[in-house]
Amino acid sequence: MLGSKYLNKYGIDLSIFKIERSTSTNFDSLVDKFDGLKPEQTTKYYVRVSYDAGEPSKESNENTTLDDNVYHAGDDNNIVYAKNNGNVHEGDKITNDDKLKDQQYGVYDVDVKSGTLKIVKKVDVATNKDRIFTFNVNGSDGSKQTIEVKVPKNETEGTMSLSNLSRGTYTIEEIVPTGFEVSNIKFVDKDTDSLNGINGTIATITFGTDKTDNGVTDNNVIGNYQYKGNGIKGKLEVTNRTVITNWKIVKVRKDDNKTIISGAKFALKQNGKVKYTGESDENGYIIWSKGSENNAMLASGEYILEETEAAEGYAKGDTTWTLKVTDGGNLEYIKDADGKVISPSVVEEVNLYKFTNDVPYELPETGGIGIYWYTVGGMLFMVMAAIVVYRKRYNEYMNK
Repeated sequence: MLGSKYLNKYGIDLSIFKIERSTSTNFDSLVDKFDGLKPEQTTKYYVRVSYDAGEPSKESNENTTLDDNVYHAGDDNNIVYAKNNGNVHEGDKITNDDKLKDQQYGVYDVDVKSGTLKIVKKVDVATNKDRIFTFNVNGSDGSKQTIEVKVPKNETEGTMSLSNLSRGTYTIEEIVPTGFEVSNIKFVDKDTDSLNGINGTIATITFGTDKTDNGVTDNNVIGNYQYKGNGIKGKLEVTNRTVITNWKIVKVRKDDNKTIISGAKFALKQNGKVKYTGESDENGYIIWSKGSENNAMLASGEYILEETEAAEGYAKGDTTWTLKVTDGGNLEYIKDADGKVISPSVVEEVNLYKFTNDVPYELPETGGIGIYWYTVGGMLFMVMAAIVVYRKRYNEYMNK
């Protein structure tokens, strides 16, 4: 209806045109603007352009009267609507649709490509009851969702899906329950077609982008107003393993586990080399050090624990333990010298492993009776022996 060559000529100005948008052809429900619209499903939008030609003058009517019929621009209200020429544009491709020709509106087909995120939760051990694992899913648009994934009883895997996710970036992070830690997290490549990444235990995925180079800026799946493919699905697998959290090793007497021992020294070794040294503190807990670093967090791996120096007044233990430490500083197990898994004692929600030793011979206390009774007993034995010898010799003499 309008070409740029007519603008600002013959009284035609862009401001006189009215643009209406609607989701129906009768335009009974209008949409203010397209910017910011995020339809959740494929939608048709209708657009019509019009201008008010105004009431014709007497002279105009005289010039447009034919066979006693007065002709004027527009409808009965003098509103002129643009007519559709029937051309259909799909990217660079142009076709023609006769059904649209001469209609008083244009049609915008919005083919919504929403994202679907599938979260697969895996655990290393099945139990006889259902277990619920919780995830936070936060969108770059400010949206926040907390979802739950159920792993049924006697199973080691559960699945939950989120659909109709808008274009944008989402972060996924598990709220790891006590007794577990994330041992593996990954997007399943064949079931994920969007840009994604893993940072520690946090996953990100951007719907509306192609994980491969599709030739469009920022891997956008929309190029020249045309959908290029991909950018609509992701499958995330998060695996948890059972671990022992909040654990400590405490040094105590073997004959009295309530008596703590401070000042005992230890070493953690790998392949015969000392990796960490430790000493039992005033509470009996072994505090680990690495070089000049005190209260060092143990790196993941398997270690041999041995006592290197006994506390004053105690004998050094010759037993060894094997520790398996996980990535999160938790324990997978502690085994004794025979390879038997040691079970901790739970004290105020702390898993305590008690490292014990036999107590050596104890010297008498200063200021006590000392060796008095030993001396008296020895003298009595000597007197009795002298009497026996005397009587024997006396009897021999009398017999002579």
